[in-house]
Amino acid sequence: APWGENGEITCAHISGGNNDGLLINRRVEKGAGEWEEILFQGPAGYEMIFWPSMTTSGIDHNTMHLLVLTAPEVFGGIPYQGQNGALLYSRSQDGGTTWDIQHHLFEELDSANYTAIRPDSYLWAESKGETLAFIVADIWMDLVLMKSTDNGDTWEKTIIWEHPYPLFDWETTITDTFYCADNSGNIALDENSLAHIVFGISRAGHFETGNSYTFFPYTDGIAYWNETMPAFSNDLNAFNPYGHPNSELIENYNLVGWTQDVNGNGEIEFLYDIITYNQLGISTMPQIVRSESNILYLIFSSTTETFDNGIYNYKHIWARASPDGGTSWGSFIDLITDNSHIYDECIYPAMASFVEDGLIFFTFQFNIDNEPGLGWSNCHGWCENKIIVADYKIEVGINEKNYENFFVSQNQPNPAKGITGIYVETLKPGTISIEILDVTGRVIDKTIYEKIKAGKHSFKLNISSLNNGVYFYKVSIEGNSVTKKMIVN
Repeated sequence: APWGENGEITCAHISGGNNDGLLINRRVEKGAGEWEEILFQGPAGYEMIFWPSMTTSGIDHNTMHLLVLTAPEVFGGIPYQGQNGALLYSRSQDGGTTWDIQHHLFEELDSANYTAIRPDSYLWAESKGETLAFIVADIWMDLVLMKSTDNGDTWEKTIIWEHPYPLFDWETTITDTFYCADNSGNIALDENSLAHIVFGISRAGHFETGNSYTFFPYTDGIAYWNETMPAFSNDLNAFNPYGHPNSELIENYNLVGWTQDVNGNGEIEFLYDIITYNQLGISTMPQIVRSESNILYLIFSSTTETFDNGIYNYKHIWARASPDGGTSWGSFIDLITDNSHIYDECIYPAMASFVEDGLIFFTFQFNIDNEPGLGWSNCHGWCENKIIVADYKIEVGINEKNYENFFVSQNQPNPAKGITGIYVETLKPGTISIEILDVTGRVIDKTIYEKIKAGKHSFKLNISSLNNGVYFYKVSIEGNSVTKKMIVN
């Protein structure tokens, strides 16, 4: 993270042998000079801590915020205040020399709420002034947003998704299969400190006691949520990305990523099988950032058809952009097709928060043996890995490919009652359909306009029969569609 006027600071746990805590390294000039190293340990008797997540805030980034996990029993630890892995928060105003908040266990995340917090399921947003936020996106607990508007003094918890099996415990809890967050997620704060969150979708079940479970690696989807949206329920199919009647995901509203039909034949065609990544699915590891012009940029790793080694398909890094802060989403872009890594397994993307005129900066990782999968999951032997630094220009606007030669306006007025209007601009003639949907994706009304000429056309939506609430209108032409939210009040 940035630290001081022009410095940098890192934090890492110690792998292998005895873990005596974390190592914090800092220097006053980024990219130059000697590093100063500081040992940071857990509470007395619980010095062994792992999996740090860190951010900095304040003027010149002088305040350091640190999340760590106490060592679970499987890693040689002992339960901390009733949790087999507890999430602790610490704050330093001087880059780790002293701590004014140390080893704070959030009441909202303690053993009364969750039996354990799992490794690497939590992640900070880049701070905005005095506002801090992080998410916890674990398969076995609620999907949680924690937010502070006073630089970490006090916190508010928002449950984005309520887990269908509260206080999940490996020894006692037996479940049906359910859709859930896949332990990979990301969060960004906009200029109003509104949280924008993305996460991969998984499907899992725990059918017998013990630390083993079933997951479904062909599950595919990237979900999106912000603080203006309603929370998800605890229905087993709330995150079902395949149109289940109980699903609360709506395409291009809160379902924003999935694998693409690259060859355009109407089917997703993979070879023999796909490489599994523990609980992760076909599309996963999402990253989201927001530009100063309120454009959201999303990238994620997704198994990609037509690129394979003769046995397995490779994952590529894909991108989408939202030109209006999450209301609508553009086309899918394969960021790997124009470089030398089309036959590499491209995973672990990370995107810089700085965006310059549509130019995003990101990294991704691959191994030099050109084989899909990971060494630790026994997909292949251990080998050298490389991290690539890249940039990509994403054009966002009316002529962007995502609208496929047509543009749909936001309805006016909005909120509306009785009648509201939209306009559609198309560069090609065709048949236009306009659907009104409720928040579950159920079609309430549909109107078809045939033989529409190229140009700009106005349409009136009769919403007089709708109750107050959030709805969507979906405009489709020649197989392409745009969905936008409207409020009836």
